[in-house]
Amino acid sequence: MQKDSLTLADLPESSLIEALCALPLRDTFGVTACDKKLLFVGFSAAHLPAIEDDAPLPLSFLPLLQSRFPKLQASVLAHLEGDWLPRGKALKLAGALVRKLVVRLSESVGESELLFILKSCPSLYRFELTDYDLVGEVTGEFLQHLPSRLRELRLCLLRSLQDENLRAAIEAAPGLQSVSLEGNDALTSNGMVALANLRLQELILVCTRAGSVSQITEEMLMQILEAKGAKPKADRPIGTHTATDTGGSFGLQALEVSERAGPPLQLTEGGVHVMTALGKHRVRSLSLSGVVGLGDKALCILGKACPALKELILYRPGNQLSSAGLQQALECFSSLESLSLGCVADFSGAFKAVCSGGHRLKTLEMTRYFRTAAEVSLVSVVRALQSAVAFPTLRTAFFRGTFSAEQVAACHLTMDLQPNASLQVQWSQLDEQTFGVDWCHDGEQGEQVCVHLQRCFREGEFI
Repeated sequence: MQKDSLTLADLPESSLIEALCALPLRDTFGVTACDKKLLFVGFSAAHLPAIEDDAPLPLSFLPLLQSRFPKLQASVLAHLEGDWLPRGKALKLAGALVRKLVVRLSESVGESELLFILKSCPSLYRFELTDYDLVGEVTGEFLQHLPSRLRELRLCLLRSLQDENLRAAIEAAPGLQSVSLEGNDALTSNGMVALANLRLQELILVCTRAGSVSQITEEMLMQILEAKGAKPKADRPIGTHTATDTGGSFGLQALEVSERAGPPLQLTEGGVHVMTALGKHRVRSLSLSGVVGLGDKALCILGKACPALKELILYRPGNQLSSAGLQQALECFSSLESLSLGCVADFSGAFKAVCSGGHRLKTLEMTRYFRTAAEVSLVSVVRALQSAVAFPTLRTAFFRGTFSAEQVAACHLTMDLQPNASLQVQWSQLDEQTFGVDWCHDGEQGEQVCVHLQRCFREGEFI
C-alpha cells in the first residue's frame, strides 16, 4: 500500500537542510526544538542564510546557535553595547561564530575587555569600534591582538588612540583591505603612514582635531597611494567591488579624506601629484572635504585615468577648480552615478557642467550655493532635471543652502501656471525651510524622481 504523502522521515537529509536554510532564524530554532530528525539534521548544517545578511544577531543567541548547529561557519554580524557581563559570557561560549562585530564603548568596556573580545572572536572579518558617547580612554594596546584574517577595520572617536598601537594593528592584520579612521585625535601622519604597508581597497580618513595644522599631510597621503603594500590572502572582496588580482597588484577602489575641524589639507601643484597617484588605482569612489588646492588639470588627469568612477564628492576644494574644468572632468567620468558638489565654482557654471556630463547620474547633491544661485531661475533648474535627455537615470537630487524660500515659492507658482503636460508634478513642504518636488518619467508607472530643497532660508534672514 502506497503512502498518500511524504513525511519528514521520508525526505533525504540534503532536502531537510535546504528547508532549514529557507526559514527565518527564529523558525529554525522552533522546528529543530520540536522535531528530533530536524534537530539532528541541523547538526550537519554549515551555513544558514538567515544570519548571513547585515541584520545584527543578539549576542544572547550565540550559545544556542552553536549548540544547535555545531558545524556552522562563522557568519554572524553582532553588536555589543550596554551591559558588558552577559554579552561577555556569550562571546566566551560562542564568539567563534562572529564574523562581523560592532562594539560601542561603554563605561564597563576598556582595554582588558576589548582584548577579551578579540581573543573570543578569532574568525573576525570586520571589526568596528566606536566611542560615540566619549566615555573611554582607550589607547589601543589591544589592537596588537587583532585576528590575522581581519579584512575590515573601523576605529571611530577613540581620542586617545596612539600611533604605535595603529602600527601594531597593521602588523597583526597585514591583510587588511578596508580601514576607516574617524575622529582619532591623537593619531598623527607619522602613525597613519603605516597604512602604506597594506594593499587597501578602501581608505577613509576623517579628521576632527582642532589645531594650527592639518592632522594629515600630502606627503603621508602620497606614500599610501604610491606604496605597493603587502599582498593580502585571497578572501571575500570589500563591499560589492570585485577584488580580482590583476597583474599581481590590488588597487584602491574607494578613498575619503576629510578635514572637519582643523585647517584644510593644502594640495601642492593644484593636486596634480595626488590625482596622478590616485589615477593608478581602480578608484570607484572619491570623497574630498576640507582638502583645498585641487585644480582643473588634476581633476582632468583623474577623469582620464579613472573613467569608471561611480561616486564623486567634492566639498569646498578652493578656487582653482573652475566650472570649465569640472565640466571637462565630468565628461570623462562616463560611469558616474552619484555626484555631490559643495562650493565648487559658482552655481550656474557648476550646474551647466553637471547637465553636460550627467548622463548616468542617479543622485545629485549641490550644497552651499546660496549667494551664486540668488539670481538663478529655479524653474529652469527643475525643467533641466526633468529632461530625459540630460538626466535619463536621475532618481534623487538635493539642493541644500542653495535656493531661498522665495525662489521656491516662485517656482511652485510658475510651474502650476505653466505645467508640463507630460509630467505630473507634486509639491510638498515639511517646514519653512524644507520643500520637495516629485514626478514620474513615462507616466504613473515610471521611475519616480525626487528633488529635495533644503535649508531654503528667507532672503532677509540670510542677509
